[in-house]
Amino acid sequence: MTEDELYRASSQFRLWNFTPEKLVSLRSETNAIACRSVREAFKRKRARDQALSAESSNTASDADGNGVSHGAATKNGAKEVKEVEVLTVEEEMKMVDFYCSNMLNVGTGEPFNFPINVTGTSVQLFKRFYLSHSPMDYHPKQIMPSALFLATKTEGHHTALKIFVEKLNQVPGLNKVTAEDVLAPEFILTQGLRFCFDVRHPYRGLKGFYLECRIMDQAMKASNLPENFSNQTEEEMRENIKRETKKTSQDFLADVDHGYGLVRNTLNNAALVSDAYFLYTPSQILFGAWYLHKPALIKYYLDMKLSQNPNSPSAQKLWDVINDCTMLLEEKEAQIGAVADRAQLSRIDKKLYKCRNPEKIDLVGLNKAQKRDAGKEGQLDEQKAKKRKMAREKSEKEGDDLFGPDLVKP
Repeated sequence: MTEDELYRASSQFRLWNFTPEKLVSLRSETNAIACRSVREAFKRKRARDQALSAESSNTASDADGNGVSHGAATKNGAKEVKEVEVLTVEEEMKMVDFYCSNMLNVGTGEPFNFPINVTGTSVQLFKRFYLSHSPMDYHPKQIMPSALFLATKTEGHHTALKIFVEKLNQVPGLNKVTAEDVLAPEFILTQGLRFCFDVRHPYRGLKGFYLECRIMDQAMKASNLPENFSNQTEEEMRENIKRETKKTSQDFLADVDHGYGLVRNTLNNAALVSDAYFLYTPSQILFGAWYLHKPALIKYYLDMKLSQNPNSPSAQKLWDVINDCTMLLEEKEAQIGAVADRAQLSRIDKKLYKCRNPEKIDLVGLNKAQKRDAGKEGQLDEQKAKKRKMAREKSEKEGDDLFGPDLVKP
């Protein structure tokens, strides 16, 4: 199978690859569902509060003995209810992007110093979760530690929970985090990911491209590149280099070395925070990053690869995709480089604080309640199993007698 076929068989392509229109539609649908859920949750909370208030008022009235109600009300007999102001799709995206950037800083910085594949995977798991869930239901600050810890497991970078929590509490703004805070959202997170944790990054392709460019450099030092370069194996290229005369190409190699650091920085930041992983394959992201920094180099490389059919529809389609990906990465790099609008983020955060789903704020409590309910169900199932076993044993005992059990005298 080719690399392209392998990627198309992956869960990342099947479940997490979208068209731009589908991505916009999905986020709008998630926001609409969350808005309804939050408003209904607030209505239930108000109803419970009013019931408790009425109960306490009746108790106080009975204690006074004069029937006077102590509850405040409007002239219509009920308190005026103000509709909760929910987040828009754009505000949700700003909050998710902000915490994605925070996660990158936490994962790659002190005291964690995780490899970029671990931190990058955590960002992608985080972004995938918020395609089907809203920050109004689950605050990003609650999900972020769990996503980072889950990534250490899926990427095989073992980190004990105790050590992870100790390091997490050394990060400014994340103090007083407990092991329960990390583990409580984990099942919700894995459900939102559809229990698919595979994340394909362009990092391996970056190294492969760099090595292939060095081979091309060797070929250019030895001779002009052969016309059938794209069809040659590495062994055939090396044999061709040995037969040809030497020819220098320092500019090409300098371009490759200089571009490698710039491209890696783009892949480590803009590509992870943007929607590139939802819209493009890892190789398309890689070429888009190279085209952003070294357009002449990547054009030369692809011209060599597409030398047989440079004007074919598939070649033109490839260039269109690379151009679109490059524009996306360039836009995201400009946003990262710009000074963050703290006032706007602060406004959104305050708005989020007021419209968080009241039934899902305490994830630790919810997790404990679910475990208690599961324990009770397990006890009931165990009791049913014991009853079935006793009935079966009784039936088998009665069946031992050829003519059945003794008749009971009336």
